[in-house]
Amino acid sequence: MKVETQPNGPCRVKMIVKTDAAEVRPDYEDVVGYFVNNSRLPGFRPGKAPREVVKRHYQRDIDGEVRNRLIGKFYREALAQAKINTVAVVDVTDVLFAPEIGISFAAIVDVAPDFKLPKYKKVPLKIETPAVAEDQVAAQVDRLRKMMARAEEAPAGAALVRGDMALIDYTATCDNKPLQEVCPDCANLAVAHDYWAAVEEPEFIPGVALALEGAQVGDTREVKVKFEKDFQVEALRGKKTVYSVKVKQIRHRIMPEDADVCKRIGMEDMNTLRDHIRKDLLAAAETRERDRQRQEVVDFLIKRTEFELPQSVVAEETNITIRGMLQDVVGRGATREDIEKNRDALLGAATTASQDRVRLRYILSRIAEEEKVEVADAEVEARLKEMAAQYRMPIEKLRTKIEERHGLDALRSDIRNEKMLNQLVEDAKSK
Repeated sequence: MKVETQPNGPCRVKMIVKTDAAEVRPDYEDVVGYFVNNSRLPGFRPGKAPREVVKRHYQRDIDGEVRNRLIGKFYREALAQAKINTVAVVDVTDVLFAPEIGISFAAIVDVAPDFKLPKYKKVPLKIETPAVAEDQVAAQVDRLRKMMARAEEAPAGAALVRGDMALIDYTATCDNKPLQEVCPDCANLAVAHDYWAAVEEPEFIPGVALALEGAQVGDTREVKVKFEKDFQVEALRGKKTVYSVKVKQIRHRIMPEDADVCKRIGMEDMNTLRDHIRKDLLAAAETRERDRQRQEVVDFLIKRTEFELPQSVVAEETNITIRGMLQDVVGRGATREDIEKNRDALLGAATTASQDRVRLRYILSRIAEEEKVEVADAEVEARLKEMAAQYRMPIEKLRTKIEERHGLDALRSDIRNEKMLNQLVEDAKSK
């Protein structure tokens, strides 16, 4: 077998494979023998038709079977002979086969990138000590109180105060036209009847609810609103509108006493509750700091390691990323029109993020090889248990699904890369 390789683009190689008749003869005879033994031709008992008759009758099937077998066999041998570290087969072309001359074909394959690692030990890393301020604890206690608060019908003549609920009707105009004409897709922002608005931040319509402080049932107020340039509805960004708001009903918010808050949560007293909240906030702050440190190391590695990436690997990662992004934006209420309008931006963001993730995987994998990082079977088993609990699936069923997709090696590689990244963070912190 002769193997010739030619560059065919970034991380892509064209491999030309040629064999002679002697190399293909055993496989050809094996396939012909199978067809002879299993043939069912008119006028002959099963498996008793003459060899030449079988070859003529099943010539196309025999050639197809032999080609597939030979391409698979010699492709693997050619990779080993040429010492190519392939990550994906892009195409197989120019296949020529005849039992008298052998087989030849060209395989286009994507290969793992070859690159030089940056100096990855003692990465410069900013260390911040997580802390919890007392106003954060107080804010969390206040949120709990608000969650437990009850609403009570306000007495006649009462005025709206911060924290109350108001039943309102509203209509909006823009450029002296009904807002619904200016922005047909903004129906819920243009007009509403019997809408309960909380007189506090965050507001559904910026500036409207807070402008009602001091109003009484029956009052109508005119509120001028200018939507911010980053408002979630693109058509309203920067627009000036006027809202006519009528107050129809008021409910005061009655906050619970400290003793009631503690009782409902199961705490002895407010000091115990504040200590519990403080510990939770500190744990969350520590997690954010660990994530920030990891991201700082990741950014360092990516910015200092430029190399071409296999197109097929990036394409697969991009497809996965796009699906996740689409699920996210649809979950936040985006319409098909919104998605189509922002298609290029979504695709660009997905491509950039995918390239960074693929690049990072190659970098961490190479560093793990340099540092001889290994993953024990027990670590893979522990990860499978975590995933099974997350997906609420029996671990053996999950393992079977992953094995069917040949994903255990990828899972082991992901665990190794995570270990390597954690080691780099710890190494950076010890400088």
